[in-house]
Amino acid sequence: MAGPTLWHHLTAPKVYITTEKAVIELEANVEEIKFGQDWLDISKINVDEADVSVLEKCFKNGNVYKKFSGQEIISMSLVKDKITGSLDGIPNFEYACHSAVAIEFAEGYLLISLEDHNLPMLSITYEENLDLETLPQASNEFEEDLHQHFNLHREIEALKR
Repeated sequence: MAGPTLWHHLTAPKVYITTEKAVIELEANVEEIKFGQDWLDISKINVDEADVSVLEKCFKNGNVYKKFSGQEIISMSLVKDKITGSLDGIPNFEYACHSAVAIEFAEGYLLISLEDHNLPMLSITYEENLDLETLPQASNEFEEDLHQHFNLHREIEALKR
């Protein structure tokens, strides 16, 4: 794992995962989406293949982390967040996104997740298992008041080979 600005705190807008065959780029971006009458900045994770040359700056700056290095990737999963809202008991808001990518190794999971639903930042953690109760959650600005209420539902989607 590497990133141009990925320091020891393991948060950055862009992260690279290197394998024997490819360099995968994960990047947090923000897009403006209209919900009803309002426009909201919503973050999402973009995944793409990158050229190996992007790693040169990461190595030069020491921004390379080797936990799970050399281990086989057993599986990959996505964590999906679904946020629903109701105004005075009437549904008025629904938003769903993939908020994390989980890569399973023999010794545990590498989790690359959105730090926030409204900012372009990724957070990297090492997890023993994929328990939705203990996985980090993206923070958000969906603040409840006397009339507006929000609910979060999370699920794990296994990717097939």
